[in-house]
Amino acid sequence: MEQEIVVGLLAELAECAQLLEQARGVVDRYEQRRGFLADLRQEYQDDAGDAEASGAQLDRQVRAQESEIRTLESKVDQKRQQLDLVRDNKEYKALRDEITSLETQIDTRETATLQLIENAERRQEKAAALRQESDDKQSELAQQLAELAADAEQAAARSEQLETEIERLLSMVPADVRATFSRLRQGVPLPAAYLDEAACGGCHAQFPAQEAIEIARGKKVIRCQACGRFVVPRNLS
Repeated sequence: MEQEIVVGLLAELAECAQLLEQARGVVDRYEQRRGFLADLRQEYQDDAGDAEASGAQLDRQVRAQESEIRTLESKVDQKRQQLDLVRDNKEYKALRDEITSLETQIDTRETATLQLIENAERRQEKAAALRQESDDKQSELAQQLAELAADAEQAAARSEQLETEIERLLSMVPADVRATFSRLRQGVPLPAAYLDEAACGGCHAQFPAQEAIEIARGKKVIRCQACGRFVVPRNLS
């Protein structure tokens, strides 16, 4: 087979490989976006769950403080009842001091309880805000994902068509070229690259001026000495 014909087939293969890479890129972006959405959903759920768990813990602390306050108030009531029965001033003063101490403890716990309640409310508000933010963001991303899904489906179908076309074209080139092209496909996405001015369009290695001219003429099968790709002219007459 004349080398000029082989170059023409390689140019078609280069175009198919380039289109295939673009189609795969669309599918990859869709998969990445879907993974990002799943990670984001989990992140928001974890943050909201942490906020809710923290709020629940504060609620338990509030209930514990309230229980202690009730116990202290009960003690105060008992001490006050004892005051009515005391006839000794020293004992009376001691009871009053105990009542004052208990009342101070109650005030301290009530202040702490109010702070815990405020903190718990803030945690619950934060959890609700995170849930809402998560819903809004997921809705936005889901819409983007739906748009990408349609493109990805078309790209996947296009990829299958291009793979079939590549196999058809490969069946038309000499066995040694087909073997080299297939081997290159295992390591690089574009086994046949276009000439980019005087450089390989795959690895960007520069060709000597005369060799670049020969590639541009499309009369001879030439490979890049740096990366091994077949290098073909972009536009063949």
